[in-house]
Amino acid sequence: MSTPRPGGIGGLPVEPPTILDVQDVTVEFPVRTARGTSHMKALKSVSLQVERGQILGLVGESGSGKSTLARVVIGLQEANEGVVTFEGQVMGRRRTTAQRRGIQMVFQDPWASLNPQLTAQQLLSELLRVHKVVPKDRVAARCAELMDMVQLPTTSLNAKPGAMSGGQRQRVAIARALALEPRLLIADEAVAALDVSVQAGIINLIADLSRDLNLTVLFIAHDLAVVRTLCQRVAVIYLGRIVEQAPTQALFATPLHPYTQALLSAVPRMDGRINPLPPPVTVITDSVGDRYRPLLPQDHPDDAPWHLLRVGASPDHLVATESLSLAEPNPARYSTG
Repeated sequence: MSTPRPGGIGGLPVEPPTILDVQDVTVEFPVRTARGTSHMKALKSVSLQVERGQILGLVGESGSGKSTLARVVIGLQEANEGVVTFEGQVMGRRRTTAQRRGIQMVFQDPWASLNPQLTAQQLLSELLRVHKVVPKDRVAARCAELMDMVQLPTTSLNAKPGAMSGGQRQRVAIARALALEPRLLIADEAVAALDVSVQAGIINLIADLSRDLNLTVLFIAHDLAVVRTLCQRVAVIYLGRIVEQAPTQALFATPLHPYTQALLSAVPRMDGRINPLPPPVTVITDSVGDRYRPLLPQDHPDDAPWHLLRVGASPDHLVATESLSLAEPNPARYSTG
């Protein structure tokens, strides 16, 4: 763990407010084409900070780089460039057991992390014993506590994933992540595959866990209504770049980047009107501004870094542009109600 800073009440140490700091992370994947092997940049100089105890939403359309960023943070994907710092420690290629325990992930499909041949009791017990989270005589009691934390009856410990509903499986997956007592939980489209009624329960559960455990959450989603309900802050990613960050209320009321404006205006409305996003660009050409070039006052070179600048009345509202002339947004236009 990082060394807490001095200066707390009564001389007690104070933990730094930023728990996760991603700086200039770039990830490239080789792509075979008819002319040979090309490289696609899935992430391009991404920088992102998450405060301790905060729920930060990461939104963007499919293929924008959300899951790639999550995999870099948790250590499943190596970055070509950039640095990931967690609790003041640089996360290298090989992470210690303590570093791996500090960040856990909940996937969209709980089958990705649950062994169908094991009961929930066996799944949780294995983790607790291998990582020595609690003494051996406390393993069974801790399993029951974890079930209570995710609001499942203890009888669920005897069930295998195949005998559970989708919502129950996702709650067990969350319990499995919590078993290692992480400080950062990454929820990668954790409610996307669930029914709306079940989604509400999982969303409330994540909010309760964040509040009760002071758990930091990086919540990745494409459902803007869910993000607006759950998250205190939102980051928008477009073609591998963070283009806007702001407190949730500010971003939904006054989106500043053209892509954020288009993303919010594409949300279906009660009157049935939908403003579709422009057609996608070819990722191999990697022209960052192509899709929104008509909306930008001038071209931005593909290889030039995009710096998040403070724009507007709020010092926490950051937008990735250096020369964009912004019209006054109409809050009613971007309503997701």
